[in-house]
Amino acid sequence: MIEIRYKQWVFEADPLKTKEIYQSITRSGAQNCGCDDCKNYLKQKERAFPDEIKELFEKLEIDFRKEAGVSYLDRRDDGYYQYHGWFHFIGKIAKGRKPKRLLFSKTQQIKFDTVTKNFEILFQEKRDLAHKELNGYPLAQLEFVTFLPWIIEEKEPDYLNE
Repeated sequence: MIEIRYKQWVFEADPLKTKEIYQSITRSGAQNCGCDDCKNYLKQKERAFPDEIKELFEKLEIDFRKEAGVSYLDRRDDGYYQYHGWFHFIGKIAKGRKPKRLLFSKTQQIKFDTVTKNFEILFQEKRDLAHKELNGYPLAQLEFVTFLPWIIEEKEPDYLNE
């Protein structure tokens, strides 16, 4: 394990083993799903992550093309769609802010840290939908929220009116 720093966080990580595992993963969570929301995300995944996050992925050896999962959350007034997703890396969070859980009418909402207007991030020691290839390893979970326009030919979802 080596120490990797990002903002206020310090991770004890095994990037070489993480890279080896990601190389064995053949499909991302969004590819496995195939719904229109995921198709829209996949079409523009390259632009979903700011450069500083791509640099963090490189340090941790996370392949950003192979998220464990992604889901549509909401649509902003400016037409951008909010996606929540997550990746895993081998290691643990040695230091850094623990997610704050804010309670709103019987639901939990986790406060993410803003990186840009269209990207937020947090880290937890969880295994939500981790790729099976990561079973048996200590994992940290990198969660993100990104906002993307609807660009595919399929009709935009209208979840609020269903």
